[in-house]
Amino acid sequence: MSGYLKNESESEAQRWSLSPNPYCVGWVPDSRKSLFSTSLGYDHRYRLIDWDTGKSLWDIPCPGDHGHALAIGLTPRLVIFAVGELYKPGPWRGTQLVVREGEKEWIRAFYAISVKDGSLVARWQAPYPRRHSTDHRDSFLRLGDKLFFITAHEVVELSDDEIISNSNGWK
Repeated sequence: MSGYLKNESESEAQRWSLSPNPYCVGWVPDSRKSLFSTSLGYDHRYRLIDWDTGKSLWDIPCPGDHGHALAIGLTPRLVIFAVGELYKPGPWRGTQLVVREGEKEWIRAFYAISVKDGSLVARWQAPYPRRHSTDHRDSFLRLGDKLFFITAHEVVELSDDEIISNSNGWK
């Protein structure tokens, strides 16, 4: 996806290009900034575009070790990626974990990224693994000034202030 964007304060149009395989993930609330996902195979990258200036503010790979976000939530200050990371058991867990053939255990993790510069603000990880299921989709829902993470069995509110202050498990 490419095109031209004219900024009223400039005399020339700026050229922008989003590739490969661009997808608009969503808009940062109360702004003219949008997050795009681009991918080539399983290599997912995320780019924040400021439509007032016509510039890319940052371009980052998907946080975590899986390379793909299960859901993405946007607040005025943060982009929150929900990812499933492959669980790596320690020696305390033993080697005889009973998992059906082909199944793997995952740890849910959240990565909070700064809208301003694309840097990692904080990370949260679930205390226990779970089996990854593809029969439902995790999602974020924004109602007013509140952001909720929703699964088939859970709803939790995420607070920018808690995330930025590294409280309630955010590090």
